[in-house]
Formats: sequence, C-alpha cells, structure tokens
Amino acid sequence: MTLSVFNLLGQQIATLVNGPMTAGIHETVWDGRDAAGRVLASGVYFYRIEVKGLDGGAAYTAMRKMALLK
Repeated sequence: MTLSVFNLLGQQIATLVNGPMTAGIHETVWDGRDAAGRVLASGVYFYRIEVKGLDGGAAYTAMRKMALLK
C-alpha cells in the first residue's frame, strides 16, 4: 500500500505509507511537513492511496482532496 500527499501543482510532497499492511482498518497522521521536513502552508492538498492486488497489479487507486489548517 502507498499513501502519498500532493500539492496543487501535482507534485508529490510526502509519502506517508509505503509497504505491505495487514487487512483491516488503519490510521495515519500527517504532520503538515514535506519529505524534507519543511513545514507547509495551510491550504488544499491531495492524497492518493494505491493498494496492490495479490498478483502485484493495482487493485485499487483513489485520489481525494483535503485541507491543511493550522
């Protein structure tokens, strides 16, 4: 499973999860920082979740909008 954060320009700014996970409900917290540790401004960001199938192919991908408020 991969969970990534993107800015309005479509640039990937952080990867929150990258690796296998067990089935079930999971939770992750984003601290509003990019991959280099810089604090980001309040605003609209996007996250993309990609879950691969057992055969390695993409079984589910979704992209949603979120707001970072400080």
